[in-house]
Amino acid sequence: MRSVAKSAVHCAVSCGRRITIASVLLCSQTALGWVGLTTDSGLPIRWAARCVGYNLNELFVDDIQPTEFQQAIALGFSAWSAGDAGVEFVYAGLTSVDTATADTRPIIAVRTGEDSWVYGDSEVALTYVEYDVDSGSILDADIELNGEHHVFTLDGQGSSYRLDDVVRHEAGHVL
Repeated sequence: MRSVAKSAVHCAVSCGRRITIASVLLCSQTALGWVGLTTDSGLPIRWAARCVGYNLNELFVDDIQPTEFQQAIALGFSAWSAGDAGVEFVYAGLTSVDTATADTRPIIAVRTGEDSWVYGDSEVALTYVEYDVDSGSILDADIELNGEHHVFTLDGQGSSYRLDDVVRHEAGHVL
C-alpha cells in the first residue's frame, strides 16, 4: 500500500503580509524563488512527468473574461515552465470540480461565494500538494484563490492582486 502525505501551503502573496509556511519566504511581484521540498526521508518531492496538465474551474473571477482568465493563468505557469524546474504546465480544459481534492487532476479554483473560503480571510491563495512519501512523486496539486475576500485583476491596480502574479507564486508550491 502506498503512503501518501498531503500538505497545505498557506501563503499571502504580497510582501509585508504574514506568510504561513515551514520556511521563510520573501517575495515580490517580479522575483521568482524556489526551494525544492523533500520527504521526511530526504527524497525530493517532484512530479514524475515532465508535462503536467491542469484544469480550471469553470467559475471565473468576476470582471475577467474567461479567455483572459485562462491566459493569465497560463502566463503565471509559464514562468516556471520556461525555467529549470523540469516541468511544463499545460492547460487541459475546464472542470466543474471546484475544490481541492485528491483526484490526481491539478485544478485551479476561485472561491467567490459567501462563506466559500474556509481558511483565514487574509490568505490570498492556498496550494495543496499530495505526494507519495516513499518515492516523493507528486500525485496531485490544487490551487484555490480567495475571491471571497480579495479582488483579482489582470493589472493589479489599487488593492487588487494581479492574477498571473498570484498563480506564478502559487505554482512555485506545486514543483
